[in-house]
Amino acid sequence: MDKNTESQVALENERKMLAEVQKMPWSRRVRAYVKFLGPGFLQSAMTLGSGTVAACLKAGSTYGYKLLWIQPIAMILGAVVLAVVGKQVLISGERPYRTFWNHLHPLLAIWWALSAMLASVIWHIPQYSLGASSLKEMFEALGVGSINPWFFGVLMLIGATFLVFNYDKGLKGIRFFELAMKILVWAIVGLFAIVAIASGIQWDKFFGGLTNFYIPFDDPKGLTIVIGALGAAVGINMVFLYPYSLLKKKWGKEHQGAAIFDLITSMALPFIFASTFIIIATANTIHGTDANSLMDIIDILGNVLGLKLSALILGIGLFAIAFSSITTQMLAAGFTGCEMFKLPTDGKWYRFFALVPAIGIIGSSYSIPFWVGVVASSVAVTLMPFTLIGFFILNNNIKFLGKQMPRGGKRWGWNIALGLAIIVISIAGIVKIIVQLKLFNF
Repeated sequence: MDKNTESQVALENERKMLAEVQKMPWSRRVRAYVKFLGPGFLQSAMTLGSGTVAACLKAGSTYGYKLLWIQPIAMILGAVVLAVVGKQVLISGERPYRTFWNHLHPLLAIWWALSAMLASVIWHIPQYSLGASSLKEMFEALGVGSINPWFFGVLMLIGATFLVFNYDKGLKGIRFFELAMKILVWAIVGLFAIVAIASGIQWDKFFGGLTNFYIPFDDPKGLTIVIGALGAAVGINMVFLYPYSLLKKKWGKEHQGAAIFDLITSMALPFIFASTFIIIATANTIHGTDANSLMDIIDILGNVLGLKLSALILGIGLFAIAFSSITTQMLAAGFTGCEMFKLPTDGKWYRFFALVPAIGIIGSSYSIPFWVGVVASSVAVTLMPFTLIGFFILNNNIKFLGKQMPRGGKRWGWNIALGLAIIVISIAGIVKIIVQLKLFNF
């Protein structure tokens, strides 16, 4: 029996097992779903980028614990969107770009793909800036001396290219890539948990920040932080990457339960933990100070953990955030480019398009202010609504989903959840435009 036949037999057995699992109690289903964790970590790694870091740092430094609520809400909306997208692709087995082209309109498909590619390129620049500057500042704080940030930028590009190209090597390559993302994501959570706990969590403010739903309406920059959080938590290139990562694993309609469980445990929870710890750590250490750089933060945090330990934790943590986001954005760009030109999502063209965002390495030579990541994420919010409306229409298209189209209460539930996400993100996009017009005196 050759490898392809063995793989097909294993996949058929897996699908039969999952069909049986659906009949079991929830507790037994969870135990079965654990071994399928993977695609969600790609989304978590992508969204835990410079935009999230910037939004969290600015939220904590400016408003303390008050904006703790925004990241969990943003991620819940993001998980709902991806759950709907995943459900559609698992039922149909179709590549989503082709679905948009055939069932909606070619212009909407082109808009989606161009927006996803543009977002990957735009977000690459602040990722390289964050990764290179965090390592540079870390080594300076450790007394090693000043190292040209281009050195770190090149290292990140080489490492990310290796992982992305390895993803192209069948299921083993996919599993290796997902393992790397799991390690990076949980490392980020663990490192910032250390900082938050060591600096002392103020529990009364913590619960207040999660429940007060404070919005700084009187501060344009504060509104940009809120909108940036929404943009960083669910990006248009994430919506492109997720369904293709499912198809690459050859998942089908039997994997729907496993996919939702994966989104909750691999994407939503790590993101919520990491973003919450970053806000708490920032609120505890630099809230009310004039810290404007990573070195300022290291110096202040040094009073809690010691200078060298704080430099290591922040340097490695911020580097992991930037590197994981760079890698997954390259993966998304590879899929996007191939789909636009009707090419197989593997091979030389996949690798070529995956390298398109590498122009973002220019960010390595600039210590870009943290707020640039917030602005980039805020701009990306304006690209989302049309794509989400497309998925909403498909969710109610019986010609597309057939007998698997949600009906009755389930249909209402999915429509309300996705509709709410569309409304919130659309409002965020409109407010973003108004805020920017005010900031630039238009």
